[in-house]
Amino acid sequence: MYGLLFKSAWETMQKFAGSHKHLGAKPGMISVLHTWGQNLQLHPHLHCLVPGGGLTRQNKWRKCKAKGKYLFPVKALSKVFRGKFTDGLIELNLTGEIHLNVPLIPEKKYLHPFYKTRWVVFAKRPARAGEKTLEYLGRYVHKVAIGNSRIKAVDDKNVTFSWFDYRTNKIGEMLLEGHEFVRRWSMHILPEGFVKVRYYGICSNRTKIGTRQIVFEYLDKVPPPIRKGLKWFDVYEKIYGKSPFLCPECQQAEMVTVQIFYPIRDGPFRIVPAKPEARQQ
Repeated sequence: MYGLLFKSAWETMQKFAGSHKHLGAKPGMISVLHTWGQNLQLHPHLHCLVPGGGLTRQNKWRKCKAKGKYLFPVKALSKVFRGKFTDGLIELNLTGEIHLNVPLIPEKKYLHPFYKTRWVVFAKRPARAGEKTLEYLGRYVHKVAIGNSRIKAVDDKNVTFSWFDYRTNKIGEMLLEGHEFVRRWSMHILPEGFVKVRYYGICSNRTKIGTRQIVFEYLDKVPPPIRKGLKWFDVYEKIYGKSPFLCPECQQAEMVTVQIFYPIRDGPFRIVPAKPEARQQ
């Protein structure tokens, strides 16, 4: 179902971008899967960052046609997304991967209960350039269901944590029995090997460098040089003026890698001693 969520969102973008009425160019998208809400209940959804334009067949940049106010009409997006998602449900039901209590009939799917509910695609204003965009992405890419700062109390039976109620726009505290807290937390453990951050179209790794050059030419600006061979910690030092290995407590000594624990997805568990003089991630 998570895979269908990604697929339906990207196909919807392609549908609108391919129409000359809306864009008539190849789009791009960076998507991040979120499965939780503030109360830790299951709430699967995608956060998507979409460029305000695309590349034509002649490899020319074409910006959106709504004077920068929006890329595609959001109400139409909602209807097409619903159609794409329900088409995917029909396929999964036919192959036996899922079982729908109320079958979806392709010719009459508009009569299904899914179509009695108004589907909503939420579209935000364009993100700011540079650091603001990176900050926005950083909040969603490697976030987990709940941080330690939100856990207010733990005893032998209960867990109390803070949460934001979007209906009342107020912050409150929620008390759950220990097993219920663990049950909610466990719902957000993704399937083994599942990729939660995905890149599409002109934002994919294969094409993003070429797209970057074309966009800067369109803006009549010279793109910053791409420095090859730099390690991530070198880039960090150039940007922030300090080493990422600096001890957060004393702010003087540098931390060193003692051991590297590889993810389970990389194969059998193994521990690799670190080289004392080498910086490793």
